[in-house]
Amino acid sequence: MARIPLTEVGRTGLLQWQGQVSEAYTSKLQWPSAYAVYDEMRRRDPTIRTMWNALVMLARTASWYFEPESESAEDREAADFLDSCLHDMSQTPQDAIEDALTCVMFGWSWLEIVYKRRDEGGIGWRKWANRRQNSFHGWTFDETGGVQGMVQRPAPDYREIEIPIQKSLHFTFQRDGGNPEGLALLESLYEVWYYLKNLQIINGIGWQRTFVGLPVFEFEEKPSADDKSTVTSVGQALSVDEKQYVSVPAGVKFRLESTSNANAGSLLDTIQYYRLLMMQTMLADFINLGTGQTGSWALGSDKSQLFLMATDGTLDRMANVVNRFGVPRLLAYNRQIAGRARLTHTRVEKPALGQLGNWLQQVADLLTWTAEDENWVRKRTGMPALSGERRAPDKSGRPGEEDGSPPPDKSGRPMEEELAEFAAYEGRDVDRASVEEGLLAGVRGFLDGQLERVREAVESGRRRIGEDDGFWAEEEGRFRASFLDRLLSAVMALVELVIDDTQEQVGGGADWAGTNAEAAAWAREYVGELITRVTETTREAVRQATAAWVETGAELPALVEVLAPTFGERRAQLIAATEVTRAFDEANDLTRQRLGLPRAMKKAPAHPGCRCATRPVLLPNGEWVVVWYTVRGDRVCKQPLDTPWGRVNGCRELHGMVVSENYGGRKLSQVRAEVRG
Repeated sequence: MARIPLTEVGRTGLLQWQGQVSEAYTSKLQWPSAYAVYDEMRRRDPTIRTMWNALVMLARTASWYFEPESESAEDREAADFLDSCLHDMSQTPQDAIEDALTCVMFGWSWLEIVYKRRDEGGIGWRKWANRRQNSFHGWTFDETGGVQGMVQRPAPDYREIEIPIQKSLHFTFQRDGGNPEGLALLESLYEVWYYLKNLQIINGIGWQRTFVGLPVFEFEEKPSADDKSTVTSVGQALSVDEKQYVSVPAGVKFRLESTSNANAGSLLDTIQYYRLLMMQTMLADFINLGTGQTGSWALGSDKSQLFLMATDGTLDRMANVVNRFGVPRLLAYNRQIAGRARLTHTRVEKPALGQLGNWLQQVADLLTWTAEDENWVRKRTGMPALSGERRAPDKSGRPGEEDGSPPPDKSGRPMEEELAEFAAYEGRDVDRASVEEGLLAGVRGFLDGQLERVREAVESGRRRIGEDDGFWAEEEGRFRASFLDRLLSAVMALVELVIDDTQEQVGGGADWAGTNAEAAAWAREYVGELITRVTETTREAVRQATAAWVETGAELPALVEVLAPTFGERRAQLIAATEVTRAFDEANDLTRQRLGLPRAMKKAPAHPGCRCATRPVLLPNGEWVVVWYTVRGDRVCKQPLDTPWGRVNGCRELHGMVVSENYGGRKLSQVRAEVRG
């Protein structure tokens, strides 16, 4: 049997010596000296800054989450675990990706993976720590030219540190044949930027001479060396300001000679040409449309779409690096997770729903509509994909009634309606956020005070404070006194939002004062349940923490540090978000019942921190149903949830499901097709 050649024979051919790469077309752009040039370009030039702002702001609109490789239970578990690790870091995914995106400017970026032990068990990511390009000192390579690490000398002590590739995420903007520095966008812009920089200096000098004039000095007799030096200094320092004056030696005549700046227009055209060339290189020339006398809306739309597609492609490259190197290493430290999942993001490129709807209408009778087709449409519009538990298409090639995805009729109406509704409705998310902020302030203040009271009790000798029934009974009273009024205010504000929504959508009127009274009664009744639940959770955390603290004999600050998450900002935000969602949907249900609409059998929140909502929808046959709308970050939620119709894979699968007594548990698109007949 022939031997399999497993040994690598060739090399990359990269021009490098002792960790320094020499591939740039000018020595000024060779690292580490390249950083100073690129940094000046990105900070000084407004065109480059505009492109960077557009890229970063668009990239930050993307939500990041993990998708299972398959519908198996193991892969779904892996996706949930990795998603919790991603959002449990000390930085947001958007912040980490913004750091990684600096590879666009500099050609490469380097994030060090920092791990931690998670409270829930296992190993997670603490952060993807950015290692700035200005700390770069060199690369380490293996014998064949593969990069093995990055050497840095960071401020303030400039001590040499080598970060191995196994503990890193290494991003490049564009590949360059094994060059770890990649190809920087600013490298191709350097020559244009250099010309622009100097042309603008010439332009400034020209305008100064036009407005100030050319200083002319005439000596009435042969000047001395001192006179020449004095006149030279005066001429060079001459400028226009409120304190302008000229003092010249005796025997010297001075005048300002007017000069022509006739070529200023040509110079400005040249500057504009170079700026446009920079924008074209960055695929951002659509920003320039409208500043001149030419350029159509259609052309601008096409060019902006190209920039959005490029942004999505760049984010895909970021995700590929994490999936190829970051995910397998983390899973290797968590052997209990057997499945596989991959990092993905919502698309930055936004479809024109009107154009998409028109296209679907035109081709509706020509398509063989499959589940994959519907999921493609959902992906294009930012909607979640349907679950894999679907029946095969019927003999016509179109999905059958039972798979939950009927084709559009000849008007294209069902799909177009559903896409428009799902894309437009966000559950009054912005208005609810302001209500949530007010509730958060109350929760935050109470938890801060409660932590201090626990600390004082322990410090006074009540070391088993978790077992003290009297203490926690007093805490429940304090919570009710401080929280009830805030909850009532939040409920009343949310009722107003719901009434506005309902009147706009359903029309007609009702005894809205009765709705307010019912909502207030619900709040007073529910607050007791909420206070008991929150207090029990807090008490159990304190009980466990103090027991461990007594056993170890640690100092009081150690106990306070362990208890901090229980009373911290994250828990306060979770409570506020959950309870605003609960109050909003309860108000929705009460308002609907006032109008004689069906009641919801499944109401939000579906889980702690949920921000979903339910909403009435009118069917073609005149019936009303209540539909679950998954909003904001909950569109990536796949946590198993129980419903009256069985278990579903999180808010993601609930999206678009009818949750009222009539037609409950079925997708809105399916119900619409059925009643349409």
